[in-house]
Amino acid sequence: MTERLNVTTSTGEGAAFEPGGDFTVQVEAEYAGALFDVLGRVDAAASWLLLGTLQPADRFARFADIPFAKIAVRENIAGKSAKAWTSV
Repeated sequence: MTERLNVTTSTGEGAAFEPGGDFTVQVEAEYAGALFDVLGRVDAAASWLLLGTLQPADRFARFADIPFAKIAVRENIAGKSAKAWTSV
């Protein structure tokens, strides 16, 4: 799995990536209230749109192929770790 996000801030955003097929996201956070947004877009000039939101209790979610994706975290507590990985 590829680490896409690793922060200890209340909000954060990983770099964009090109999945190249269906992909799975795994999330982990010290604070159970952290929210992980999986964002996608079909073109580099298009706006980022929400594909889904995961909580640490969800652990995994599968997403269909999209040209560009990224993962962001919000509502984390500063100083608590929040991490996300993908299968690609």
